[in-house]
Amino acid sequence: MSFLDLAYKRHSVRSFKEHKILEEHLEHVFKAAQLAPTAANRQPQRFYLIENSQLAKLSEVTRYSFGAPLVICIGYDKTISWKNKYDGIDGGDVDCSIVATHMMLAASEVNLGTCWVGSFDKAKLKVLYPLPVDFEPVLLLPIGYPSDDSRPHPLHDKRDDWKSKIV
Repeated sequence: MSFLDLAYKRHSVRSFKEHKILEEHLEHVFKAAQLAPTAANRQPQRFYLIENSQLAKLSEVTRYSFGAPLVICIGYDKTISWKNKYDGIDGGDVDCSIVATHMMLAASEVNLGTCWVGSFDKAKLKVLYPLPVDFEPVLLLPIGYPSDDSRPHPLHDKRDDWKSKIV
């Protein structure tokens, strides 16, 4: 499958089967995360796996887990993330975004579905789960095998002409 075919195939999945994810598929996704570039190769990304009995508490943080058997909280270690020397802005969120994109594409390659979730209560997440103090959550990534009735959003293939974006 070409890269563009894979990119087109990937879509936000909002309905999952209850099946446990095969270990080799999960390893494939995390290998893609490991290969993702990060600023100054600091690799500040960290993953907190929310599954089994821990999933029930997630409803206090977000309504967007979509019944996935696993939700990966992707964040970064603030003590090692790269900071821009000109404005001091922390690049950890950008690093996590790059890593998550690699993970979503790798997941799609092995027929797993994902959905980027940015709408969640970070403060409550830190209270409910034993996250390290220097961990900054960026997104939640529900992941699993799409349900049989899962379909891309009707606007999935509606895109602006890329040439109109060149300024």
